Formats: sequence, C-alpha cells, structure tokens
Amino acid sequence: MVSKEGQIFRLTPETALNRHIIGYNWCAIGIENVGGVGGAEDLTDAQLEANIDLILYLQEKYPTIHYVFGHYQQVAARESGLYIEKVAGYRSEKIDPGHNFMKALRERLQDRGLVFYPE
Repeated sequence: MVSKEGQIFRLTPETALNRHIIGYNWCAIGIENVGGVGGAEDLTDAQLEANIDLILYLQEKYPTIHYVFGHYQQVAARESGLYIEKVAGYRSEKIDPGHNFMKALRERLQDRGLVFYPE
C-alpha cells in the first residue's frame, strides 16, 4: 500500500496469495495506492516515485517479473497468457490507478524490459 505521501506499507508478504486482481492473483504482486476513489486520477508524484522504486526493487528480487498493468487493463493483459479464473463471469470493474499514472510509470520504466499495455 502506498500512501499519498509515498510511504510504502507491506500488508502481507509478497509471496502470499492475495485477492488483488481477478484472474492474476496466482502470479501477481499487487501494489495498491491510496486515492483514485470514484475514478479520480488524484495519485501524487510521491506515489509515482514510490511505485517506481517498489517495481524496481521487486524486479531485482524477482527477475521473472515482466508485466506491469493497472486494474483497468486486466482484459488487455490476457495477452500475457497468465490469466486464470475458474468462475466464469466473475469480474472486477476497477479503473485505478488511471491512465495518466500508468503512462508516467511506462515512461519512467521504459528501459527496464517490462511489458505495459496500451492506454
């Protein structure tokens, strides 16, 4: 969890299975940011910097990390082949963290060999 001020809080071990993004829970490490309520793109620069630092840390620790996507990109991310869900029609309709935030992440991490999905 990343606070508005950019503080990072570990709520569970990153190796624990959590219900974060339907169809990817078995392989995803979720980063939640405070904000974005009602679709507002109100995440802060401090949150962006913290997300970048956290993604770089996780990529270093787990070299098999290749994909970064927001909740709203979960359908496009099925191209990865990682989507597995056994309950037909069970979906999460979340639009966070927002297009602007994901675009900024993609721009800042473009040289890290990560896959991002188009906006």
